[in-house]
Amino acid sequence: MSSSINVYAVQVDSFVKTFGSRNQNIIRSVAQESEGFFADIDAADDTDGISCIDCVTELIYGRISNSSPTYKYGCAFEAICEHLGEALPNICPIENAPTWLKKIDLALESKRLTLRLAALVASGSPIRIPQSNDYPFIGKWSMEEIFRSRPLFETTDLTTSDPEITRVLQQIRNWLSLVQSKPGRGLIGFLV
Repeated sequence: MSSSINVYAVQVDSFVKTFGSRNQNIIRSVAQESEGFFADIDAADDTDGISCIDCVTELIYGRISNSSPTYKYGCAFEAICEHLGEALPNICPIENAPTWLKKIDLALESKRLTLRLAALVASGSPIRIPQSNDYPFIGKWSMEEIFRSRPLFETTDLTTSDPEITRVLQQIRNWLSLVQSKPGRGLIGFLV
């Protein structure tokens, strides 16, 4: 099965305050923007009677019922990130994601770079949502991690013997540059 990594730059302080805000405008906007995405997910699993938009509502209200399959909360959270944040260029297709992530993180380590791609997509959600053992996997890089790491990425030769790995390392550098140009932003990643 092929996977991809979707990444969103978010204004961390205002983003976190959204959850529990009960902001109906955000709920309506996310529902409208993600209507097709949610319809596909809900059609694939309608046994629980709770929809993805119900999960969005619970997240924005700050009350999780845990009555939905946990992956639906992850999908709802990604839709909120897409609405409130800035979607950055994704990485796809990825075959055998666990092995691929290890290869990328080993390349980062060999270059003495401290960020790990696995952390961006599997370190856990920055807000409280039910833990899932299924896609999407969620992670983050904080503003501080990005601030500390970006200068190293700018001065390090990212070339490797594998053109795909080089391309991914350059993509990470681009993400950091985009985020650094807008202070107060962090990255939230999804392995889907």
